[in-house]
Parts: sequence; structure tokens; C-alpha cells
Amino acid sequence: MTGENVMFNPILRIKVSCDPEAENTIDLAARLQANTRSASIIKGGIIIDPQIAPNDPFAPNKTEYIIPEEIDHSKYTLLIDIAECGGWNGPNESNIGQIVCGMSGKALKPYFIPRLNVEPCGKHAYFSVPEGCVSVQADNENITIKEVKIDFHPEEHYATLIEKEYYNGHVEDLPADLIRFKLAAGIAVDKSNCEKCTHVHYYVDTNQIITNPRKR
Repeated sequence: MTGENVMFNPILRIKVSCDPEAENTIDLAARLQANTRSASIIKGGIIIDPQIAPNDPFAPNKTEYIIPEEIDHSKYTLLIDIAECGGWNGPNESNIGQIVCGMSGKALKPYFIPRLNVEPCGKHAYFSVPEGCVSVQADNENITIKEVKIDFHPEEHYATLIEKEYYNGHVEDLPADLIRFKLAAGIAVDKSNCEKCTHVHYYVDTNQIITNPRKR
């Protein structure tokens, strides 16, 4: 798996639950815009891209997201923002794909699927997950399974994303204790081999109507 594909990297965001039309919500959003990378009023509250602390020379790979003090007395949720992405761009390009699933390997519901001007082999579904999720990255038949969790330090007003690698190897050699990810791994391989991919491979489709057959 090539490390240069930064589109695979999850980020941390914050959702503040509040009335989007309330005057104090508008005031809070304005104050947050001055102290964060971005703060936007959405349905159900405010979504925040927090500031990132300067890199610690003793932990250069650790990204610390600063939790703004303005939301100390608000109800908020820390979220992992991550995307299904990738595909195969052609004979001279690598086969790289990523899908996102829950800790049990099950598909998740995305909050956004691009429908217009979709970039081939770009980001095709965006997920916002509290607590933790799993990414399955595929490069041809080789897969990497990673757990992503939030490590929150409320008293110090910061949080980090902790990534733990479960497995790296051939999809057919997946060990028995990770068999719950077999379907997700196979679909990640399909994603990596999908030429000029512009669609989602693994997600919960809320528009799909499932009916039970009538009993006779």
C-alpha cells in the first residue's frame, strides 16, 4: 500500500447538538469560526473542523486535535470522518481502494455520496463515525485492515485518532480471528480493481426497500 495516497487518511470532526436557528447557535458558530479551521451550521447543530496542535518532535506521527473551550458547556460528539475511495486508473497506475466498515465488519451508512462530477478513483462515500470504525485498504489482492478509534482527553482539551493495524497480507490468508472482515476485504479488492471507479461498493443504502416474502 503506498503511503502517498493521503485521501485514505481519516480526520476528526466535532458535532455540537443545538437548534440551528437559535440566536445563541449563530453566536457560537461565529465565535468558533474565529478559533477553529471551520465551523458551519448544519441540520441539528454545528459541525467543526478543529485546529491541529503543532507537531510534537517526540511524536511526529501523532496529530492532536484541539477541542475548543467554547463548547465546554454544550452537548457535542467527536466523530471520525473517513471516506470510501480509490479504484484503478489504468494500466500504468496502482490498484488501490479503501472501504469503511464497523468493528464487526458490517457496512455503514454514509452521510454523503457525491452524485455530480464524481472524480474517478476519488472519494465516493463519506462516513462520520463516533468512537471507532475499521478501514480495509486493498492493493490488488493484498489488504490492510486497520482499526481507527478516538482517544479523547477532555481535561487537556485535545483528542487524537489512534490507528491499530489488524492485518496486512493476501486476502485469502485472512486469519480465523478476523473472519468477520472477509466480506469487507473481498469488496475492498473489488474496489481496487474497479476501472475508473465512480461508485460506492460497500455501504448501507437507506433507499433500498427490503420486503419479506409472504408466508403461504
